[in-house]
Parts: sequence; C-alpha cells; structure tokens
Amino acid sequence: MGPTGIVAASSPLVKNIRTNLRQFHGYLDLPQMTRKTDEDIEEFSRCWVKRHPVYKALGPNCQTYTEDLFTFLSGESLPFAKTSDKVMGPGGSRVLEGPEVNPSAQWLVPSKKPS
Repeated sequence: MGPTGIVAASSPLVKNIRTNLRQFHGYLDLPQMTRKTDEDIEEFSRCWVKRHPVYKALGPNCQTYTEDLFTFLSGESLPFAKTSDKVMGPGGSRVLEGPEVNPSAQWLVPSKKPS
C-alpha cells in the first residue's frame, strides 16, 4: 500500500485500505534515514511481490517484506530479530530480544508490552 493506494499485491482480494498508527500496539523509531523516492519504493515493492507471489504464514510474509524493505531503504540489516523471541542468555537464563523489548519502544496499548 502506498500513498496513492495499492502498489502491488499477491492476491486479487486485497482491499484498498489505508493504515493508521492506531491500528498497532506500539512502534519503534529507528535512526536510519533514506534517500529513496516514493517511485523507488513502489518499484521495490512491485519487484518483491513478483519474487514472492505466494504469502505464507511461515514466510515469505509481511515480516519478510518489512525486513527486506528496511535493508533496501537503509542499506543495513535490522538491528534485532523481527519479532521478540526467547533466547538463551548468560548462565542459561531465557531472555527476550527483539523490537518489543527495546527500551525506546513506544507502546500505544501498554497492556501489550512484554513483561
């Protein structure tokens, strides 16, 4: 979905809807910037959908697209896992890592913040 509507879709059932920040539980501002134009981003999105024509829950999916788009825009990899995950920490303890546990995360729905 771009500023003027659908850019690319892998399904004919896609609805032309606008997203709004209020639809999400939270967000994380990142310091990276881009010089890519709207046209560059639309072309990237069209090519990405052509390369990944079938949406799969385990991937490629919206998380895969987001990670690839971030790399395209910034020239960098995401600085964390796409979603919070339990990993082994020092001494065998389990710890969460991912955008959800970043101290800069802004929670629009505080009850969704991981504890």
